[in-house]
Amino acid sequence: MCLELLKNLLLLYCLGDGRNDSPGHSAQYCSYTLMDCHSGSIVSTVVVDKREVNLKSLNMEKLGLQRSLTLLAGTVNVTELVTDAHTQIAAFLRKICHVLRVKRENNYFTFSWSMCCIQP
Repeated sequence: MCLELLKNLLLLYCLGDGRNDSPGHSAQYCSYTLMDCHSGSIVSTVVVDKREVNLKSLNMEKLGLQRSLTLLAGTVNVTELVTDAHTQIAAFLRKICHVLRVKRENNYFTFSWSMCCIQP
């Protein structure tokens, strides 16, 4: 979906997740994707190289989310973000947001943050 169309949305509920090119700690690349929950449209896709995070593949997902939110900042009002229980993402979002709701279903944790506190 084009960013021009997304600007017209009052509320944007994003689902975000990162995927590495290989399992374990040997991953070289991570692609982080944000999708609009209601339209099913991909609003951001970012690729992170392990060399950008001091060769620590565990840090790639957090950087992918940071870049995705930076790309959308000032253009789209991200109201909520739902992501997996990645510990670095949880710590990052705790720093920038005040509201944290945690819901547990079928041994999966869904974190939902109010993103109104993010400034471009």
